[in-house]
Amino acid sequence: MEDKFSICIVSWDNLFDLDRLLQSIDAHTQVPHEVCIVDNGSEEEVQNYLRQYQLDHTNKGDKIVKIHFNQKNEGIGIGRNQAMKFAEGNYIVICDSDIVVPRNWIQDMLEVYKRDPDDIGAVGTSITGGRQKRGKDYWETDFITSCCMLIPKTTIDRIKIRFLQERDTLLKRVEKEEKEKSYNYVEYEEHLKKIKWYIEKETGYWDPAFPYGVDDFDYSLLIRWAGLRLAVAELVPITHKHASHRPTLAEHRDKCVREGFQYYCSKWSIMEDFYEKDEQGSVKWDPQMWNCLKMNKEYQEGWKALMGGNR
Repeated sequence: MEDKFSICIVSWDNLFDLDRLLQSIDAHTQVPHEVCIVDNGSEEEVQNYLRQYQLDHTNKGDKIVKIHFNQKNEGIGIGRNQAMKFAEGNYIVICDSDIVVPRNWIQDMLEVYKRDPDDIGAVGTSITGGRQKRGKDYWETDFITSCCMLIPKTTIDRIKIRFLQERDTLLKRVEKEEKEKSYNYVEYEEHLKKIKWYIEKETGYWDPAFPYGVDDFDYSLLIRWAGLRLAVAELVPITHKHASHRPTLAEHRDKCVREGFQYYCSKWSIMEDFYEKDEQGSVKWDPQMWNCLKMNKEYQEGWKALMGGNR
């Protein structure tokens, strides 16, 4: 089966950076690919640009460009999920709309993935966050920033399998406790809450509850939770302008990150005993999270409080 790549982009206004991204994709992508764009209610100028971009490539016949227009800004998570669902490639390539990709970028990420395809769940680039260490044949990390990452579709399947395993384990536990009448009601309610969460969750995709920020840390953790590793293609130098550099969005982003932080803590504490806990049941401070998130002092203090105290 020939490798095919689906480059998934969520756009929201900011035509200058979007144009730079698409031009760099056209110039530096030599592998079979399609471009899947979800526009989150951009101004008319951006929408007209996207329609023309799609028409130009349709006329050339060089690649497929798929575009979905949302009536309003649905958020980055919903936008990415929409793009991933109409993507037909066997590899998903997530791109923020304000990056510039270099020559051979996809080939270099794919080459790293194929060094250990059974264990690698995603590949990031040279600006990937987190702590990195040298693995068997590649650099590993504990966190991949979502501005550019390659995700084989098999990763989505692995995440779904893990969810089903966790759900089935909980169902069996509840059935056993019901039969033996051995449960206490607090734990029993927690089990039911977890089962409901697993059943309702759309597994393998980005969590739409994150408005902006922390979503990539969450997805990285989800991949690791499924038993897979995160790799780094250190020779792929992505240029990332970052939307938070725009003054009009800085305040909005700060608010969203704060909200995302709180949801992230709540979510992972009910899913998996991912972090060590002390005798009082508080999650121990994990320097790994401190290093990965790189937030300012205000967020760091809030994070400590949410995680059960200072250290």
